[in-house]
Amino acid sequence: MTTLRDPDVRDVLMEDEISRIILDRGKCSQVINVVRGGYVNLLGYVDGLDVKKNIGSLVQEVPGVEMVTNHIRIKPFEVQGAITHF
Repeated sequence: MTTLRDPDVRDVLMEDEISRIILDRGKCSQVINVVRGGYVNLLGYVDGLDVKKNIGSLVQEVPGVEMVTNHIRIKPFEVQGAITHF
């Protein structure tokens, strides 16, 4: 029988919570997270450094998170949908 004390169950619940926070508060859908024993790896692409840092900070506040490794990358400028004509 699995319970909330089971590390795998806690990791899955934490992944779900982090995904919700990234989508709702981080305003980003191109980032995934992998949790193992409270250690979080963030992967994906965002439009700017401020978004990357914000997502990292939001994830660190989630109860149970021990450490965050932020592998999020900044999209190249031309991919960000920048206006090139005035």
